[in-house]
Amino acid sequence: MDEIMFSVNENVVFNIDELSKRQSETAEQRICEIHELAESAAEILLQMYNDDYSAAEAISFLSDFIEDKKTNVHTEALEENKELLNSYMSLVSCYDKATFSLLLSESLKKRGIFLSEGDFLDSGETEESIAFVRSPLSSEAFDVFSQSLADPRLKYVPDTKEAVAMVSRGEVGYCILPIEERGGVRLSSISELIFREELKINSVTPVFGPYGGANMKYALLSKKFTDYPVNPGDDRYLEIRLHDNSGVSFSELMTAASVLNVGLYRVNTINFETEDGERKYVSIVFSRESLDFCNILLYMMLFTPDFTPVGIYKNLE
Repeated sequence: MDEIMFSVNENVVFNIDELSKRQSETAEQRICEIHELAESAAEILLQMYNDDYSAAEAISFLSDFIEDKKTNVHTEALEENKELLNSYMSLVSCYDKATFSLLLSESLKKRGIFLSEGDFLDSGETEESIAFVRSPLSSEAFDVFSQSLADPRLKYVPDTKEAVAMVSRGEVGYCILPIEERGGVRLSSISELIFREELKINSVTPVFGPYGGANMKYALLSKKFTDYPVNPGDDRYLEIRLHDNSGVSFSELMTAASVLNVGLYRVNTINFETEDGERKYVSIVFSRESLDFCNILLYMMLFTPDFTPVGIYKNLE
């Protein structure tokens, strides 16, 4: 059999290069137009701020008026290309939305409005009392978590359900629960408790036990998010939850995360029993080092307002 060879057509390579330059020019034109939209939106938000609206109220108001306009394929497209073109233009639309979010944040900064993670989350001071089931692993986790608290106070309980119940009843501010087994597998029973009681993950730490072989992760949970400062070198994670029928695709989230300089750490599906029967949800964990999640939270609030924030936490290794 003769040796098979593949030769790149130089004319095709040249044409693709020229098309890339034209696409780059068109992309910059889109950015400029989106910048104009962001400037106009920032003016509206500034007026609302001056009228004592909160950031969440103003952004929620804006989201009601932003049309999620699909980017159309040109009418002269070849029939055999339309499916690919629809996919391509869908990604362009997502890029536009992420770009708008980024430029809106910058336009607000020029007007003296600096968004914080607390603007998007139910956050505030939490009483520094902590409930947990006494064990070598939970005690090890407490030793780590207590370092970030001024006056932590212990409350031992017989089981994890009672620890969660005490947080829900407001008898303690936090509880410590095991959240991941060896290998990073989430404990389904704990995920169920977090879902049902609407708990928030404030911090996560690995624990190894007295002999160093446990290699599990424990979480510090409460009813509210804690306003921890962002320090250099922090590995930070934002965890959200969506209905699986929310209409947000995995490719859209990847595109938005890329534009907004946010890593995509984990995506998985999980089922929960609800009043309407069993429902499937998507859990997404974003990651960043030494930076906040304001831009991706702004994007989610504008274009996926039914998302549920589950946690913002450091990996305390």
